[in-house]
Amino acid sequence: MVLPYNKRNKMKQQTSMRTGGVAELHKTWTLIMVANMVFLRAQTAPCNSSLVTGPLGVEDHALTGLLPYGGDPRTHPQHARILDPIVAYYAYLGSYLQVRLRKSSMITGFVTQGRSGNYQFITEYSVQYSDNGITWQDIKDSTGNVKLFTGNIDDWNLAKSILDTSIVATYIRVTPTTWTNYRAFRLEILGCPILQSGLHQTCWSVNYVAWISIHGIFSTIRTNMGECGKECHVREACQAFIFNHESGQCQGYSPSSVENATEVATTDVHNMVRVFMKRTDCV
Repeated sequence: MVLPYNKRNKMKQQTSMRTGGVAELHKTWTLIMVANMVFLRAQTAPCNSSLVTGPLGVEDHALTGLLPYGGDPRTHPQHARILDPIVAYYAYLGSYLQVRLRKSSMITGFVTQGRSGNYQFITEYSVQYSDNGITWQDIKDSTGNVKLFTGNIDDWNLAKSILDTSIVATYIRVTPTTWTNYRAFRLEILGCPILQSGLHQTCWSVNYVAWISIHGIFSTIRTNMGECGKECHVREACQAFIFNHESGQCQGYSPSSVENATEVATTDVHNMVRVFMKRTDCV
């Protein structure tokens, strides 16, 4: 049975490519278990993975702001994800957004997006970072002053800022300094986890298939792709998984299901199903 193709996902992917936004890393990923946390790292890709969403994405409770949150649940911190449904009125709205990354990471840049429907977006922001969530440092410019990052010019397109010098942090706090109509935004953090040698590693490869059975060995809901990867990692019978960013549906597959999937060339990835498959080696 063919999985239904999601047109909205296609539109979002095309928009990201058009605006030079968050790039997906279609490489070989390494899954690393550390104290029940999972990290996927591209073996040959630069350090620009998505640390809020995607394979390295944080849980919902790792996104926080100043309490109490607003009365509209569509503006709570979990909706700060750029991969959240891009529909009217969804985005984080508040004086600052704090992100606790899965582990200490090298940070190389940031991406912001506004809140469509109300024409709300931030035009400038500052960033603080911390290794413990208590003691904070400002990211500064070349003159030693607090760096002010350029935000958005509308409520739809992505605005990317790459750091001149990367930083190392476990916590990131973004504070809007100027905005249009209200300080509402979505956020992506670019970078990569700092890995330790000697850890047990399970490797995955990204394959594109024309179809795969909708009946896997398990189906559950997860908040991000990293959590879905962990679910498959801890199940010995699981050979591969797929994840729907919009619905949160996470499905795991047995070796026989993977063998029956029809692999295709990646010239038109928007019309294909992306499957993360376990590898027999980490080369």
